[in-house]
Amino acid sequence: MSEMVRKMEMPPDLSVVVCTHNRATLLPRCLAALQQQAGVWPHSLDVIVIDNSSTDGTREVVESFSGAVIPVRYVYEAALGLSVARNTGLAEAHAPLVAYIDDDAFAEPQWAAEVLAAFAAADTKLAVVAGRVFPEWEVAPPECMTPYLEALYTVHDRGDEPRQMKDSEYFVGANMIFRRDVLRELGGFEARLGRVGTSLISNEETHLRDRVAALGYRCFYAPRAIVHHHISRDRLTPEYIRRRLLAQGESDVIGASLASRPVGLVGRLAGCLLDAARVGKHTVRSWCQRGERAAYSRQLAVVSLGRFRASLRHVWRRSGSGVASHLGLA
Repeated sequence: MSEMVRKMEMPPDLSVVVCTHNRATLLPRCLAALQQQAGVWPHSLDVIVIDNSSTDGTREVVESFSGAVIPVRYVYEAALGLSVARNTGLAEAHAPLVAYIDDDAFAEPQWAAEVLAAFAAADTKLAVVAGRVFPEWEVAPPECMTPYLEALYTVHDRGDEPRQMKDSEYFVGANMIFRRDVLRELGGFEARLGRVGTSLISNEETHLRDRVAALGYRCFYAPRAIVHHHISRDRLTPEYIRRRLLAQGESDVIGASLASRPVGLVGRLAGCLLDAARVGKHTVRSWCQRGERAAYSRQLAVVSLGRFRASLRHVWRRSGSGVASHLGLA
């Protein structure tokens, strides 16, 4: 048996999952970049597109890659939700390593080789490799752009040196690679977090990162595993930024409720008061500051407002409805 035939029969080393929802115009560039990976045997990669209830030409785009050198598989997932789609990709993955790349992102040619090299040089306690993510702005970013806001757009740049990440450092969804067995051990992505339709709820990666650390696994930063992430003009408007910041606050509350033990009514009310105080603190700071610092404080004020609103809803849902029922008001 020739070496080529033998390699073709071996299972892939890396399954690349691309979750997509109505992005047929952006998806071809993502898939084409994966076909151009250098320094790896083509059949060591397995590309899986999870069509998350798209209504555009997503299937036709994927089928146009049916004769590509690197196999591209199409899987339809009817249940809407990014975390659901990612978990479907995990279930479909054949390789011991599972990578996630956004449908509006594209990998540089050395990306796969860098990912495989990082895992090959590590022990079994390495669970995640986090690559670099550079933004591709469709239009110039607004003046209010800060490093904090950039992070919410999944920009991920921790410098030029490869290194083990601290437990306090987080990876982003546009370029993250897991050992499949560890991700399955963790139960995959939390479906109560992550985008669903027009909702901007996030933090599914943050929640997973905390669980990775809690089990004693490590994350590694691979600066040459580079992905470029397209950020469209509609996500750079003041209205979108406001919605994204409010949703970040709500995501923080949901994530905290999933990670901690149940809190009583007094604790929930105390949390509401603390969030309200943070709104006031950051608002006052924004009045006293200039430039990027003022913009950062305004952003934290909006996030805190999102936290306050989510905490208040949480209190009412858990306690207020019961009180209302007791008083005959519900």
